[in-house]
Amino acid sequence: MKKILALSLLLLTTSANASHIVGGEFRMHYLTGYQYKIDLILYFDKINGNPASMDNVIDAKIFRNSDNAFVRNVQLPLSITVNLGQTQPECAIDVLLTSQLTYTTTLTLQPEIFNDPAGYYIVWERCCRNYTITNVYSNDPGSSSLAAGQTFFLQFPPVVKNGSPFVNSSPQLFVPLMDYACIGRTFYTDFASVDADGDSLAYSIATPLSTHTFDALPQVLPKPYPEITWRPPFSSQNMMGGNLDLKISNSGLVTVKTALLGLFAFAVKCEEYRNGVKIGEVRREYQLLVRDCPANDAPSIAAKSVGNSYSELPLNVHFDNTIIDAERCIQVKVTDNDALTSPENISIKAIPIGFEGDVSGILPSTTKATLSQENLFAEFSICFDRCPLTDNGLFQIGIIAFDNACSVPLTDTIRINVLIDVIEGICQKKQSIDFQPISDRTFGDSPFEVNATASSGLPVNYTSADITIASVSTAMLTIHNPGRVTITAMQSGDSNYKPAAAVDRKFCINPQPPTLTLSADGSSIIINSSSPIGNRWYKDGVFQEGLIGNSIQVSGEATDYTARIMIDNCMSEPSNSIIITAIDEVARNEARISPNPTNNGIELHISANERIKTIEVYDIKGQRLLQHEVSGENHFVNMEGWESGIYLVKIKSESGVYVSKVFKN
Repeated sequence: MKKILALSLLLLTTSANASHIVGGEFRMHYLTGYQYKIDLILYFDKINGNPASMDNVIDAKIFRNSDNAFVRNVQLPLSITVNLGQTQPECAIDVLLTSQLTYTTTLTLQPEIFNDPAGYYIVWERCCRNYTITNVYSNDPGSSSLAAGQTFFLQFPPVVKNGSPFVNSSPQLFVPLMDYACIGRTFYTDFASVDADGDSLAYSIATPLSTHTFDALPQVLPKPYPEITWRPPFSSQNMMGGNLDLKISNSGLVTVKTALLGLFAFAVKCEEYRNGVKIGEVRREYQLLVRDCPANDAPSIAAKSVGNSYSELPLNVHFDNTIIDAERCIQVKVTDNDALTSPENISIKAIPIGFEGDVSGILPSTTKATLSQENLFAEFSICFDRCPLTDNGLFQIGIIAFDNACSVPLTDTIRINVLIDVIEGICQKKQSIDFQPISDRTFGDSPFEVNATASSGLPVNYTSADITIASVSTAMLTIHNPGRVTITAMQSGDSNYKPAAAVDRKFCINPQPPTLTLSADGSSIIINSSSPIGNRWYKDGVFQEGLIGNSIQVSGEATDYTARIMIDNCMSEPSNSIIITAIDEVARNEARISPNPTNNGIELHISANERIKTIEVYDIKGQRLLQHEVSGENHFVNMEGWESGIYLVKIKSESGVYVSKVFKN
């Protein structure tokens, strides 16, 4: 049985002091460049929560994962408030009414800051949990030390790796519903999250996190975060006291069956992997209400082939090549004893067993019916195409019947074992493409071969989303310009194979690093980049947002300037360094240098009552170019053939030292 996320995030207490937040999670969505949309989703109890207690702004923090160092504050204002729905609105009860509060902001995560390989995490702490939770000590902190707060946590990767942008969005968890579990019945929730980047997701049931203190708004601190305290006999291995305790499958399906009434806290952790390496984690804090539901009988489903009687046992069918399309069907019949007393809505669904694929095409156009005393059963035709759902023609299908029991529909399943004879050349087989990731390249690199293969062995074709950046011809990729590239691998199939699903691979062609040179503009020092576009300037290794363009004016302080080029979020290696040496300029009327700026050389003059002893000339990086011992009031320095730029002239006389900038055209 499958259904959209069925979770109760609500409380039962009527205490005026009860906490109004009953669950939530962070999420992060990539926008463009280094911009990300950050959301904090909270679930607010409208029955017992005071609307005045809603937070208008959330003050979260980001920490570095490797050493838990604080990175920055994040303010998220309340942007959206909506009420949660239910799987079956007719099952609503008056103690369950929840709003979803969404707090949102947009951040620029600078690559110069968010580049630690271990990643970062955003977190917010809030007290307190509901005071009537069954499996967790969650008392009023004003009267007991056994309180329980909530910590909302999301880990995310750096925005650059190995000098190139690393784009990622966190898994998006389905919006929960105001459903509840029934005592003694198996409860299902489909927790299959969506990941925009196609990363691998690993799910686990986790112990809920508490807070460092039990203030209403605790100070947000780095990890580790304290866990809640379980009430005996509950534990991380026995969260709800069920004979089928909380479990979550590899595909995100949560199940539980308990004989206990109450309100139960737990958390679900979703870890995100790319190329086998964990890059992120998101947690959702949950509460699940278990109540005593009205007694219901599960529906019953039976099946038969043409000319036979209905049976609840697995059905074996064989369709050979002589059977016409109209007769390639079976019948299923659904009954439900509850229809003897009141109308009962039922439906059916088909699922693949032991293989993957969409099998909904075998179902009739109408898959629902209402049973009553006058119509105690419903029949449906399940029909199969001449081309089977697997390559060898042998497969198993499950047909599931659902009723409308509260809160989770009860089900019954019958298995159909199908064998379809395949006519060679009539039915095409499935195929897939294996296309390994392409590592980033640099503009100017030689052409290289891409490496996709089709499971059919048929040749793979390629296209480039932008042939001005890169083009592909017979698997050979040629680089034309820097930028982000999307290469698509395709196999269109033939008489034996269906077309394969296309596979995209994105990577960067990074720009060449720029070359930096010095020039002068009057009394100013100018650093020039050889690239007319995409310049990002760094001062002692720190990105400078205020420095833009391909030329910047700098001071004479001791500083190391570099630049990198970013085009379409693809980043070059750093340029050569320009090191500005700090030499204080001493201005005295007694010393004169002319002409300044100069084309070929300078004349040094000093007052008549002083004599020059030594002259030294340095380039702007602090390297001494010449040193002369002289005697006299004047001296000429020949600069013919020197590069254009700024030089520092140091004159030592009998009474002091004079330093001045000289600009060589």
